[in-house]
Amino acid sequence: MKKETYGIIGLGRFGSVLAKELIDQGKRVIVSDIDEEAVKELQDHADFAYILDSTHTIALKEAGYANADVVILSIGENLESSILTFMALKEIGVKNIIAKANSSTHGQILSKLGVNKVIYPEKESAKRLAKILITNPNFEIIDLSANTIKVAKLLVDENLAGKTLQTISQNLKVIAHKQHDIWSIMPNLETTAYLNDILMLLGTQEELNQYEY
Repeated sequence: MKKETYGIIGLGRFGSVLAKELIDQGKRVIVSDIDEEAVKELQDHADFAYILDSTHTIALKEAGYANADVVILSIGENLESSILTFMALKEIGVKNIIAKANSSTHGQILSKLGVNKVIYPEKESAKRLAKILITNPNFEIIDLSANTIKVAKLLVDENLAGKTLQTISQNLKVIAHKQHDIWSIMPNLETTAYLNDILMLLGTQEELNQYEY
């Protein structure tokens, strides 16, 4: 029987406790953090422990996250890093991603992008999550209340084709761009968009309303 593999990115208090619980349950665990000291605390216990920048797809792939059954994204303090890491995980083919969020805004953005489950540490303890992971690895996307910050998926049509991402996005944040079936995370805004390209835009509802023509 294949041993289940769990990947954890971010070894703060939540991530480290979760990792220890899964290790104690005999699970195969991959951990990583950009902080060397955080990794050192678990390197003798986890199956694999890495110091890496989780926004880099090559680093994630080489660390083995692409082969994990579940990846838990425990970067709640930095919204941009959390989003970029999620996009990088999707790019390397990870299908089951759980992410920690520190606010409803953060959680809603991750949910809109396609995270399988959003975890709020103040509501769910790491120990309880470890038991849920082991007994029921299939999760449903949760509904979150409306918030001022939105993520929109924009298909480039004939009106936008030929323009740069900077021109199209105006005051919005372009967090991803798909061209020729390849996703670019935080793309160069001088890039020209072509017909049927896809943009992921971050902004307020009012800012996004301009595209509803």
